[in-house]
Amino acid sequence: CSLNQDLQAACKDGDCRIGFDAVAGPVGAQVLHSLSTGGTLYVYGGLSGKPISDVAWSHLIFQRKSVEGFWMTATVKELASTETGAAELRGRLDAVGNLLQSQLRTCVSRTFPLTEVGDALVFLRKNMSAGKVQLIVGDP
Repeated sequence: CSLNQDLQAACKDGDCRIGFDAVAGPVGAQVLHSLSTGGTLYVYGGLSGKPISDVAWSHLIFQRKSVEGFWMTATVKELASTETGAAELRGRLDAVGNLLQSQLRTCVSRTFPLTEVGDALVFLRKNMSAGKVQLIVGDP
C-alpha cells in the first residue's frame, strides 16, 4: 500500500472531487493532485507540522481545484445552534457512518500482538507509507 499509488488508482476510474487531509505537508499536495478536475481538498489538521507544499498552480487554475480549511468545532457549534442545523448534522453523521461501514477501508500492512509493541514501532518507522500497523489485544 503506497499512498500515492492508492490515491491514483482510486481516483483513476472514479470522479474524485473531494479529499480530506489531516496531515498537510506533501501529503496534502498528493491528495489534491489525485482529485478530478473541479475537486476540493478540505484541510482539517496539520499533523506533519508542515505547510502544504508543491501545489501546482496549473491545477488551481486550469483544473479548477481548490483547497479549503475546515474546523470541525466551529462547524458543529454553528450547525447545532438551530434545530434545522442539528438535523443536518445528524444526517451528515449518519452518511459518514454508512460510508465507514460500506466503502471506506484502512490498509493494514502488518498485525502484531500487543506484547510485541516495540517490534511494531520499529516496523512502522521503517514502513510509514506502507499502511497501518494493527495491534491485537489478547489471543489473535
